[in-house]
Amino acid sequence: MFSNTPNGADSSALLYSITQSCLMNELNPYKYYTYILELLTNSKVNELKLDELMPYSEKMITKFHMNNGTD
Repeated sequence: MFSNTPNGADSSALLYSITQSCLMNELNPYKYYTYILELLTNSKVNELKLDELMPYSEKMITKFHMNNGTD
């Protein structure tokens, strides 16, 4: 809610935005973030198709949808 610096506020806003995108697409935000962070730490970013990693992509909706029985 509160940030000490403008950069902190920007980072918080980014995370809130991604979380809301997950919720709007009925994704489990925790599982989404866990997957993305593990993927980014184990991959070269230029080799990833970043558009497929967005919360609104079909790949992510299929993988992390709250109603797909994996929760």
